[in-house]
Amino acid sequence: MSATDHYIYTNPSSLLYQDKTYTLSLSGALRGKHLNAEGRLKDVNVSAGWHFLDNQALFAGFRYQGGLTYLYKNGLFEGGLQQEYKPYDWLASLGYAFRIDDAWSLFATGHFVYQYSGRPASGGIFSIGANYKVILDNRDRSNYTGYTRRWLNLSARISGVGTPLYYSKEESYPFPAKGEATGELFLTPHPHHRLRFLLGADAGFLRKELGVLAGTLATEYTYHDILTLRAGIHPATRESGRWSVGGGVCLYGIQVGMAYSWGLHDSYTNLGMLSLSYIY
Repeated sequence: MSATDHYIYTNPSSLLYQDKTYTLSLSGALRGKHLNAEGRLKDVNVSAGWHFLDNQALFAGFRYQGGLTYLYKNGLFEGGLQQEYKPYDWLASLGYAFRIDDAWSLFATGHFVYQYSGRPASGGIFSIGANYKVILDNRDRSNYTGYTRRWLNLSARISGVGTPLYYSKEESYPFPAKGEATGELFLTPHPHHRLRFLLGADAGFLRKELGVLAGTLATEYTYHDILTLRAGIHPATRESGRWSVGGGVCLYGIQVGMAYSWGLHDSYTNLGMLSLSYIY
């Protein structure tokens, strides 16, 4: 995702530092072929944001994942009937962001999760985070020679905290909690050229045990606020790392983007993504 897609799932505070009121994003992704299932796993994301006061914003989002079909035989013998099930899950979200001053802001999101894997399950989780933005240099000269604008954005978030995923009153499983930290450096060496560098890390925990450790190193270039190109590497433990490349075009507040990501260890994790956003 780019810096302006799905604020509720990336950084809700980002909208507070812009002179925009509304944002709407839609994206879809298609993953690589899974050897043990028919079909392909698909992701759909929809989100909206409303910057209703100078220092406050509300958000809503919905995510769906599904598309695979698993075949199995009902019975212990070869003559058992072949049946199928189609797992899927969806998540409905609400979010709020509050800017304390020109530098600090806070945000929180809540999510209702529904999952079907042959039987239904549901639960609720939330996340909280803080954002710090500092202007490093803000010189704007009429002569483009020597034009420099730099600012740094730091954010941290704790997510995945809440109720277990309930299959029944007697059976439930905890969601993995996650801690995330991200630093972004923005450079505008010329009014028509903007660079963004991102460094991030996150750690997942399940039942007090360390799960997946992951990092992100990415860069983004924007020309004339119209054309954007980006690339990144996302190393992670448990063979879940990936590369990604993407780009997009923005005209009259409408942004169309595409990206492709491929796994470092497993082609099943490869995915192609298309996105459409409108911000005004």
